[in-house]
Amino acid sequence: MSEKTAYIIIVLVLTLGATAACAPAPAAAQLAPTPPPLVLPTLIPPTSRPSSPTPTFVPPTATATVVAQPVASPTALAPATSAATPTSAATPTLALQAGLFVTGLRTQPDPPIRGPNLEFLVTFANGTGAEQNYRWLVYIYKADTPNKTFGETTRTNGAIPAGTTEQPSLGSWRLPLGGPCDYFFARVVFLNSENRAVPFTTPDGKVFEKGLTICPP
Repeated sequence: MSEKTAYIIIVLVLTLGATAACAPAPAAAQLAPTPPPLVLPTLIPPTSRPSSPTPTFVPPTATATVVAQPVASPTALAPATSAATPTSAATPTLALQAGLFVTGLRTQPDPPIRGPNLEFLVTFANGTGAEQNYRWLVYIYKADTPNKTFGETTRTNGAIPAGTTEQPSLGSWRLPLGGPCDYFFARVVFLNSENRAVPFTTPDGKVFEKGLTICPP
């Protein structure tokens, strides 16, 4: 075999090989069924439970507040004591101090005025336990001359009962018209066995005095 023949054979072999490689696939291969695409199942997310609506705060009314208050059981209340019952409380009795005292004085008319006669009513506190007989009267003093009497009532002789009583003085006293307001004070005195005037005192031991402002009517 010549070199030229061998060369031709090699070229033919190479040409046939390339043709065979580029030839279309057999019909059987082309008609082979294509496997269906893989379909993944659709995931359905779980349905979330509806959330509870947020409650709207409504301020409690006065009625709701009252209903919400606990009601005490009647058995829980403390029984009333006799001291809490006004009718069971004893009425205090004020004991009079032993002795005879003057605790008040008023005039008629009240307030006192210039012109008409002034009558005096004296409040006595007799703590001796028995009535007392005294001769007593009312002295009137000007405020600027306390050591000199300016007037006096008639002497009164009578029994002063035990306890607290108001006794009228006999007689009267007057300040004439024609002047401005003037200032006086009165003392209630009794006459002792020597016929000397002794002022009555209050229960605390002070001489009883009553101020009087006497003005024109």
